[in-house]
Amino acid sequence: MSNIDYEAEPLSRANIRDYATNIRAAIGFDQTPYIPIGDLLEFVLPRVMPDFFWDVWEKQQMGASHGLANPDTNSVILRNDVYVGACNGVGRERFTVIHEIGHLLLHHKDRLSLRRAVGKPKVYRDPEWQANCFAGEFLVSHKLVNQFHNVLEVSSAFGVSMDAARKQLKEFAKNGIWQK
Repeated sequence: MSNIDYEAEPLSRANIRDYATNIRAAIGFDQTPYIPIGDLLEFVLPRVMPDFFWDVWEKQQMGASHGLANPDTNSVILRNDVYVGACNGVGRERFTVIHEIGHLLLHHKDRLSLRRAVGKPKVYRDPEWQANCFAGEFLVSHKLVNQFHNVLEVSSAFGVSMDAARKQLKEFAKNGIWQK
């Protein structure tokens, strides 16, 4: 996304969790903790979204941006170091790629509006929160998480950072999903 101030249609974490779970199942990763990002970008998404386009740009082209998504053209642009890190299993970069895919899936122009109010939007209307929530829920499946006993195991099995694993486990515990 850009720095333009948008707000999205309201979505709860539960709504996003259900959506991420359904996407995982539809693409055949409902029983697999670790999703290979390279395969997802190169083979899976083009198969289920024939007009999906992605590219990798150099750091000098992207500047501080790690990734960009354009839901209306079904395209994702990733900074080269982010793409390489994601393909090599670096949790933060894997999260970034799925965050951008979250924008792609959640934020078509008919689901966004220019923000006219002062201040930040309500969290459930914030496109960045929604994309972060999607990335966490997509990468750490609530249906598989109870196979693992602690943050380190979750981080390793799902290929997310320790911070992302902690955040997801906290949310799952709050909702009675995490049973450890």
